[in-house]
Amino acid sequence: MSMRVLTILIAVFGFSQVPAVEPITKIALPEEVSDYRDIEVVGDNIYYAHIAFGGGLYTYHIQPDFSIVPIDTQELYGGIWDPKILDSNGEYLFVSHEGVSAYEILNDGKPREIVHPDTTYSFWSISGILAVYHDFVYALNWRPMIGSTNLVTFDFSVPSAPLPTNAIAVSPYYPMVVHDFGHPYLVFNRPPFVLDISDPADPTGVDQSILDVFRQIVPFGEYLVATKDGTPTRERVLQLSLEGQLSYKDNDNKPSALWFGDLRFEPKAGTQSGYLAGYNSGSGVVHTYRMVADRPEPMAECKIRMQPHSITLTDDWLVLTLDDSLYLYSTKWIMTTVEPEEPVVLPDKLKVCAYPNPFNPSTEISISVPQESLVRMEVFDVRGRLVKTLIDDTLSPGDYQIRWDGHTVHGNSVASGLYFVRLLAGEFKATLKIVRIG
Repeated sequence: MSMRVLTILIAVFGFSQVPAVEPITKIALPEEVSDYRDIEVVGDNIYYAHIAFGGGLYTYHIQPDFSIVPIDTQELYGGIWDPKILDSNGEYLFVSHEGVSAYEILNDGKPREIVHPDTTYSFWSISGILAVYHDFVYALNWRPMIGSTNLVTFDFSVPSAPLPTNAIAVSPYYPMVVHDFGHPYLVFNRPPFVLDISDPADPTGVDQSILDVFRQIVPFGEYLVATKDGTPTRERVLQLSLEGQLSYKDNDNKPSALWFGDLRFEPKAGTQSGYLAGYNSGSGVVHTYRMVADRPEPMAECKIRMQPHSITLTDDWLVLTLDDSLYLYSTKWIMTTVEPEEPVVLPDKLKVCAYPNPFNPSTEISISVPQESLVRMEVFDVRGRLVKTLIDDTLSPGDYQIRWDGHTVHGNSVASGLYFVRLLAGEFKATLKIVRIG
């Protein structure tokens, strides 16, 4: 099959070769975990909690070499029905612990509880945190003895004196999504679906024409992805107008128009920057996507040995928790289409490759320049930080070899891990993954 025919097939039918990736780090989780657990990733810190009347809050830090080290452990006390225990606004970690508590995390990442009066209800009536928006926490107040479920709003602008500001009847079973593209809303997986939080202290329901019931809803760029209950179940894509009206972006009556076709994977995590991850129980694969030109592009697949208990996705990290272990992936690594061991060929003569790859301590990067161009070749780490500029000059057509000694622009040796070589030559560009080992 010619390359041109293959390209046409990919364009028309969506065929693509999706690389399988391995976690860059695995660690064992504490043995005393319960079925009620949660994880929150803030920067390079991982917060892992489990609660069943008693429990623990464990803090881990991701090192520059991708190793994960424990830095703190604390006891927790909460109800046994908590669907979500942790959430954060970046400055504070909010924990379903004796009601809802705020922990300061800005200094060294270690959570420091801010003691407050019992104004956030007791742990017998708060059954988890559903969302956080700025200084406001939205928590589930489940009272099974009288058959009521309320969404309670807490104002944590003064963390030592939080105040309940609002309580409305709801029926969610999963965390809510904060959707803030021009107007802030909270989105549920079942009626009332959408709450206007332009006044975050007083969420107000927005009437909807959609009456379907969904499983967990997750963000995907400016859209929302959810599994619609029914026969057959399908992953549906929703959009939210500035007026707070939900509608379908795809067409269920035309399966070929569905963004994810007949793939059965339940979306578990997404970002407003346009990343998505979900688990396919049939294949045992975590699928990842990124938003490209207003459409989902399949990226790497993570093959794991059992269904993950949780999937957490940020712009930097993908974290999977299993019954007894935690898997860490670099989001920037898995959200690229370029294979590290293969040369990248762009139309139709520009080439870049590296040998050896993986390397230690140095590698030779070969490029072919099809026409005289201003050429710039740079090395970046997985967080997008410039490590070193290798070429910044006008080059004539031809082949060139550049040896990188594995040092930064300041002369320091780089740590083991993944790096990206970005090549710009006139109108052409290419990216190559290289790995430093040892």
